[in-house]
Amino acid sequence: MNKMSSTALVTTKEPQKGRHVLRAAWEAIFCFIADTLHAFLCLPDVLSDMRRRSLRPLGAKQVLVIVLANLLVVTAFGGYLLLRLPDAANTFFASSLPLCFFVLVPLCCFAWSCRGDGVFALTVCVLIVLGTVLRVMLAASSQQYNVTAKGLLITNLLSMFGGLLGFVFFCAVLRMRTSNAAALLCLLSVGCYLLLCLFGSSPNGAQAKAWLVFGNADNGISFQLTEAGKLLGAASMALALNDRDRSGLGRVCTSFAILAGHALFLALLGEFGTLLVLILTYLCLLVIFLPSAAELKRSSLLKVIGAVLAAALVVAIFSVACLTASNGSKVAVLKQIRTADSAQATADAGDAVTIDEKIAAACQADKERAKTLNPLVNRFGNEVWKITCRFLAMHSNYKGLSDEQLIALGVNNWQLRKNNMGAATGGWFGKDGQLDSFAMSVAESDYAFSWACRSIGGVGAIVVLLLFLMLLVRGNRRLGAMQDRAEMAVAYSFLHAIVCQAFICMAANLNLLPAVGLPMAFLSEGKANSIICFVMVLFLLYAGRKEGSYQ
Repeated sequence: MNKMSSTALVTTKEPQKGRHVLRAAWEAIFCFIADTLHAFLCLPDVLSDMRRRSLRPLGAKQVLVIVLANLLVVTAFGGYLLLRLPDAANTFFASSLPLCFFVLVPLCCFAWSCRGDGVFALTVCVLIVLGTVLRVMLAASSQQYNVTAKGLLITNLLSMFGGLLGFVFFCAVLRMRTSNAAALLCLLSVGCYLLLCLFGSSPNGAQAKAWLVFGNADNGISFQLTEAGKLLGAASMALALNDRDRSGLGRVCTSFAILAGHALFLALLGEFGTLLVLILTYLCLLVIFLPSAAELKRSSLLKVIGAVLAAALVVAIFSVACLTASNGSKVAVLKQIRTADSAQATADAGDAVTIDEKIAAACQADKERAKTLNPLVNRFGNEVWKITCRFLAMHSNYKGLSDEQLIALGVNNWQLRKNNMGAATGGWFGKDGQLDSFAMSVAESDYAFSWACRSIGGVGAIVVLLLFLMLLVRGNRRLGAMQDRAEMAVAYSFLHAIVCQAFICMAANLNLLPAVGLPMAFLSEGKANSIICFVMVLFLLYAGRKEGSYQ
C-alpha cells in the first residue's frame, strides 16, 4: 500500500513541476513585455527627468568659449590645408564651417550642459575635423574619389540626428530591469542578423554579407547593419555582467553565451572584424567587472574555463577538417609553391606541368569536391579558407608567384601591399601629389589610417594614436566615479568598442593584423559607422555627467 501511494505521489508531482516551469516562463515573458512597453511609453517622462536632473542652461560666455574653441580647431586645420593643398582648402572651409556650428558646437554644448567631460567632447571634435581633412585631401589627390561640401555636411548632420535617436533609445532601455534590458538588446541583435541572412548583400566586392541595400545596387543606399549588431552586443554583454539578480558565475556564463551567439551569426555572415571588436570589448569588460573571488567558486570557474577550452579545441579541429575537405587541393598547391625557392626548384626540375596549370587543377578539384560535400561543411570550410587567406596575405614571401596566381588561389595581398607602399611614401610629414603608382584603394573607409600615414605623415599618425588614447584615459577617469552600475557598464562597453576598433584598424593597416574590413571611428567615411559612433559618444558624455538638479 505504501509503495503504491509513493508511486502515485511521484507521478502526480512530475506534471505539477512541469506546469510550474511553464507558468514561470509565461510570467517571465509577460514581465519582459510589460517592462519594455512601460520603458518606451514613459519616454517623455525620461526626457523630462533628464532635462530636470542632468541638464543645465548655459550662459552666453560658456557658449562663446565653445564656439571659439571649435573655430580655433577648424582654423588650425584650414591653415594646414592652405599650406599643403590650397585647392582643397576651399572645399574644407565650405563644409567645416557649417559643420562647426551645426554639429561640433551642439556636441560640446551638450557635454557642458550635463557637466560631462569637455576635454573628451573636444577630442571627438578634433577627430571629426581631422576626418574631414583626410577626405578632402583624398578627393584632391585621387580622381576616383569625389567629395562635396554639401555631401560632407549632410552626412554629419544625419549621423548626429541618428546618434541622438540611438542615445534616447538607450536611455529608455536602461529604465528597464537589467536582465530584461539585456534580453531586449539580444532580441534586437538577432533581428539584425536575421535580416542580413535573408536580405544582406556584399557591395563593391566585399567578402562579408553585412549590408542592407535599399534601391539599386549601384546607386542605392547601403547600411552596414553589423555595426548596429556590434553596438547592441557590447551593451548586452555589459548589462549581463552587471545583473545583480544572478550569481557571479551566472553573470560570466550569461555574458559569454551572448558573445558566443554573436560569434555564430557573424561567422555565418563572414564579418570577422566586428567579431574581433566584440571579443576584445568583452575581455576589457571582464577585467573591469569580473566578480569577486567570494562570488566565484574556484572549482566552478575552472569547470567553465575547461568547458570553453574544450569547445575551442572542438571548433579548431572541425575547422581544420572542413578546410581540408573543401579547399584541400589549394592548400596542398600553396604549400608546394609558397616560397620562391620551391617555385624555382619546380621550374629547374623541368616539370611538364606549369604553376598556372597546377593552380587551375587545384581550383577545379575543389569545385568538383564541393558538389558532393555537405553544404554546411562546404560553407564553413570556405569561411575558414577566407580567414586563412587573410593571414597568408600578410606575408611577402611569394616571390615566385604573380599577383594573378595568388588571386586565383584566394590570397589577395595586392591591395594590402599597395596600401602599405603608399603609406610608406608619406615620410614624417606627409606627401602631396596625385596617387599614380601607389593608387591606394578604399582609402576613405577600411584603409583610412594608411591614407593618414601618407597624407599627414608619421607625425600625423602619432597624433591620431594619441587622440584615441586621450579618449580612453579621459573616459576611464570619468566613468569610474559613476553610481549607476548599469549606465557605467554600458558606457564602458561603448568606450572600449570605439578604442578597440580604432586600434584594430591601425594594426590591420600596418600589416600587424590581417585585413578585417573595419571602418575607423570618425576618420572613415561610412553612414552606419558615423551614426553608431555618435550614439556611443553622446551616451558616454551623458553617462560621465555630474548629477545636479536645476530649476
